[in-house]
Amino acid sequence: MKKFFDKPAIVVPLVLVLNTIAIMWPGLLTHIQQNKPLLSGIFWLIAYLLLSELWQIMSRRMYVKRKQFTWIVYGVKLLISLIMIFIIACQSRWSVGVLLLMYELYQSLLYRNSFRYIETIYYPLLTAFFKGFVINIILSIGYPFVLNWGNIQPFVLPMLVFFIVAVFYQIICTHNKPGSFYMLLTLALIATLGFFIYLSIQHPVNIIRLIVFILLVGAVLYGFKQSKRRPMEQELYIALFNLLSILVCY
Repeated sequence: MKKFFDKPAIVVPLVLVLNTIAIMWPGLLTHIQQNKPLLSGIFWLIAYLLLSELWQIMSRRMYVKRKQFTWIVYGVKLLISLIMIFIIACQSRWSVGVLLLMYELYQSLLYRNSFRYIETIYYPLLTAFFKGFVINIILSIGYPFVLNWGNIQPFVLPMLVFFIVAVFYQIICTHNKPGSFYMLLTLALIATLGFFIYLSIQHPVNIIRLIVFILLVGAVLYGFKQSKRRPMEQELYIALFNLLSILVCY
């Protein structure tokens, strides 16, 4: 079973689908609850997010192996992404295209290993911002978007979850001792638990979600420890934690 979960041909598609669903779930659910038609170009957006997530998975694998894609491979990926973004912008709004271009720039930082971007604080911060907030804003909010706490609050938990997930990836990918990343992970978990408690004070039913989230954290930490030196299996545990935590949040 351990060998089964450490095969890239099996794990990569699973992680790809789980992470993409986790990215889209809050925004889609919020949009459906508003009884509004889906964003024009939604199928192209799904295709773009799948491509983007695949690129990030493979980039992390390359970083661990101290390798990087050739400029030709990155150029092809970039060209396909820009075409998709152009189609999405034409079928929806140009502001969506601008946001996706920003997301594409975030991904481009993974191309050069010399940047060591994945080992900086910017990686979890930008991951949380784009995957937890920007993509969900595109999927859920109509135009014009009013930036206020009422519109932002539903996406705070997804942002915290994606921050935690990104720190887990840093622990897997780092070429140095991961002690500082475990400290960052602890702070992120404390912040997430604190926000859950804040929500529980407002609505006591959120205590159940808090308990479930704590159980998920315990499960992923246990699986993460048991699969040490098996990064693909660890990626699968993280992806499961990612999706299940997002479902708990919503």
